[in-house]
Amino acid sequence: MSWNPNWEIMKVSGRDVCYDRKSGLYLCPLCVPQCLKVNLLIPKKEASYFLTKEDLLIHIQLHETGELKKVFAPPVQKEETSDLF
Repeated sequence: MSWNPNWEIMKVSGRDVCYDRKSGLYLCPLCVPQCLKVNLLIPKKEASYFLTKEDLLIHIQLHETGELKKVFAPPVQKEETSDLF
């Protein structure tokens, strides 16, 4: 099974953003500006996808303030497992 997005340009808070009708995902147009050109293939590894408009707008604000480069995911910690069985 493969994902073949159907990108369209949508206004979110007065901004043009990319929205996939099939999956409901938003794509950051600052990370991948070519998404604003209709029907282009988007590199899946180099893009930032969002489930909500609000998350996309927070991400765009981080671009604009220059804080995006300061954001790092916390290190993943292994959960402790117990031998109950």
